[in-house]
Amino acid sequence: MAVATPVSLVISCADGNTELTATKWSSWSATSATGATTFALNLCTPNCAASPMTLFPRSTVRLCAPVATKNGAIFSRIEVTYQRDGKAAKFTTSWTGDTNL
Repeated sequence: MAVATPVSLVISCADGNTELTATKWSSWSATSATGATTFALNLCTPNCAASPMTLFPRSTVRLCAPVATKNGAIFSRIEVTYQRDGKAAKFTTSWTGDTNL
Protein backbone atom coordinates (compact mmCIF):
# COMPACT_ATOMS: atom_id res chain seq x y z
CA MET A 1 0.00 0.00 0.00
CA ALA A 2 1.27 3.47 -0.87
CA VAL A 3 1.83 6.02 1.86
CA ALA A 4 0.88 9.64 1.19
CA THR A 5 3.27 12.20 2.68
CA PRO A 6 1.73 15.56 1.75
CA VAL A 7 3.78 18.73 1.30
CA SER A 8 0.72 20.88 1.95
CA LEU A 9 -2.45 20.10 3.86
CA VAL A 10 -5.61 22.12 4.58
CA ILE A 11 -6.40 21.40 8.22
CA SER A 12 -9.69 23.19 8.80
CA CYS A 13 -12.37 24.87 6.76
CA ALA A 14 -12.74 24.36 3.05
CA ASP A 15 -11.56 27.94 2.49
CA GLY A 16 -8.11 27.11 3.85
CA ASN A 17 -8.51 28.81 7.24
CA THR A 18 -5.66 26.71 8.67
CA GLU A 19 -3.05 24.85 6.66
CA LEU A 20 0.45 23.46 6.43
CA THR A 21 2.73 24.45 3.56
CA ALA A 22 6.25 23.46 2.50
CA THR A 23 6.21 20.50 4.88
CA LYS A 24 9.31 18.32 5.11
CA TRP A 25 8.72 15.08 6.98
CA SER A 26 11.58 13.83 9.16
CA SER A 27 9.83 10.62 10.24
CA TRP A 28 6.79 8.66 9.12
CA SER A 29 5.54 5.40 10.62
CA ALA A 30 2.26 3.56 11.12
CA THR A 31 1.74 5.33 14.47
CA SER A 32 2.96 8.90 13.89
CA ALA A 33 4.66 11.36 11.58
CA THR A 34 6.74 14.43 12.42
CA GLY A 35 8.20 17.22 10.37
CA ALA A 36 9.03 20.87 9.84
CA THR A 37 6.47 23.11 8.17
CA THR A 38 5.20 26.62 7.59
CA PHE A 39 1.94 26.96 9.50
CA ALA A 40 -0.61 29.25 7.84
CA LEU A 41 -3.40 30.60 10.00
CA ASN A 42 -6.23 33.05 9.34
CA LEU A 43 -6.28 35.27 12.43
CA CYS A 44 -9.68 36.71 11.39
CA THR A 45 -8.69 40.37 11.88
CA PRO A 46 -10.82 42.38 11.26
CA ASN A 47 -12.93 39.36 10.22
CA CYS A 48 -12.24 35.97 8.66
CA ALA A 49 -13.37 36.95 5.15
CA ALA A 50 -11.12 40.02 5.03
CA SER A 51 -8.10 38.64 6.87
CA PRO A 52 -5.02 37.44 5.00
CA MET A 53 -3.28 34.25 6.04
CA THR A 54 -0.51 34.77 8.59
CA LEU A 55 2.50 32.52 8.03
CA PHE A 56 4.49 31.00 10.87
CA PRO A 57 7.65 29.53 9.33
CA ARG A 58 9.89 27.09 11.21
CA SER A 59 6.91 25.36 12.83
CA THR A 60 6.76 21.68 13.70
CA VAL A 61 3.97 19.23 12.99
CA ARG A 62 3.06 15.86 14.47
CA LEU A 63 0.38 13.53 13.12
CA CYS A 64 -0.74 10.71 15.42
CA ALA A 65 -3.62 8.58 16.71
CA PRO A 66 -4.17 6.44 13.60
CA VAL A 67 -7.66 5.08 13.01
CA ALA A 68 -8.84 2.42 10.58
CA THR A 69 -11.15 3.50 7.76
CA LYS A 70 -12.61 1.64 4.79
CA ASN A 71 -9.82 3.23 2.70
CA GLY A 72 -7.00 2.34 5.10
CA ALA A 73 -5.52 3.94 8.20
CA ILE A 74 -5.42 7.72 8.65
CA PHE A 75 -3.98 9.89 11.38
CA SER A 76 -6.81 11.42 13.40
CA ARG A 77 -4.87 14.03 15.41
CA ILE A 78 -2.62 16.89 14.36
CA GLU A 79 -0.41 19.00 16.62
CA VAL A 80 1.39 22.10 15.33
CA THR A 81 3.87 24.05 17.44
CA TYR A 82 4.73 27.56 16.24
CA GLN A 83 6.02 30.92 17.48
CA ARG A 84 3.53 33.79 17.80
CA ASP A 85 4.68 37.15 19.14
CA GLY A 86 7.88 35.53 20.39
CA LYS A 87 6.06 32.89 22.43
CA ALA A 88 5.49 29.20 21.80
CA ALA A 89 1.94 28.42 20.71
CA LYS A 90 0.21 25.16 19.88
CA PHE A 91 -2.61 24.31 17.50
CA THR A 92 -4.24 20.91 18.01
CA THR A 93 -7.23 19.30 16.39
CA SER A 94 -8.59 15.81 15.88
CA TRP A 95 -11.22 14.15 13.76
CA THR A 96 -12.84 10.74 13.89
CA GLY A 97 -16.08 9.19 12.86
CA ASP A 98 -16.38 10.52 9.28
CA THR A 99 -18.38 7.80 7.55
CA ASN A 100 -17.09 8.93 4.13
CA LEU A 101 -13.54 7.81 4.88
